[in-house]
Amino acid sequence: MWRNARWAALIAVLALLRPADADGASLCLPRIAGPPVQFEYVMRFVDSLQYAKAASDQTDRAIAELGSRQVKTQAELAGAVTDFMVAIKKGGLDYQCAASLVEPFTDSANDAVQTSAKGAHLAYSQLAEIDRHMLSEMRASLDGPAQPAGAAADRISDLTVRKNQVWKLLPMAAVAVTHAIVVVPDKPSERIGRLYLTEAQRREIASELEKTFGPGVRGGMKAGQSALLGSAAALHGFVSDRQWKSFDTR
Repeated sequence: MWRNARWAALIAVLALLRPADADGASLCLPRIAGPPVQFEYVMRFVDSLQYAKAASDQTDRAIAELGSRQVKTQAELAGAVTDFMVAIKKGGLDYQCAASLVEPFTDSANDAVQTSAKGAHLAYSQLAEIDRHMLSEMRASLDGPAQPAGAAADRISDLTVRKNQVWKLLPMAAVAVTHAIVVVPDKPSERIGRLYLTEAQRREIASELEKTFGPGVRGGMKAGQSALLGSAAALHGFVSDRQWKSFDTR
């Protein structure tokens, strides 16, 4: 009985972990893209957003299922715990994959690419770390000495706040991407108005973002969007903005 009571308290506490700022692990293989390096990095960044979304969705589903599950026997308890932990671990692998995709660009000679890659890599690495801490809290609550639910709630809420802050790194990384793809003329007198991307490359980027995030990315970043969706929307809006000329047009 004490385990079932502890489990019920833990479910209530873990409900706090649902990410307020974020909307099975697959093979983590980098996309072959380029040249130029700007396009290669943009596609890596887009792929990293896709893995981040998969991880965030894993967490959301796991917490929703955990909260709705009726546990009556020790066998059901073991099954619920296993399913939840597997889902969170899979999400962690997706975050790690996202980090690995941008990591090669953290020492890029292009300052804007480097800035974006460092920010995105830090965000994904910390999101994976937070999920590991959350799993540790769960194991401690189930296996360790009985403790007031309030203590666990306090630690989980700290993790939630930290996670929401980490998500905010992603839109800044997305903005840095947009700076990286702008052609800066050699002559100061020349007007800035061209991208390093061809028409086909711009369409490919926009298509990949819409395929993952849906029509919500159209029109650029909007108030009320999650940090993840807002990051995708910022990039989509920029490459779709016809005020910018493509590299292969006059």
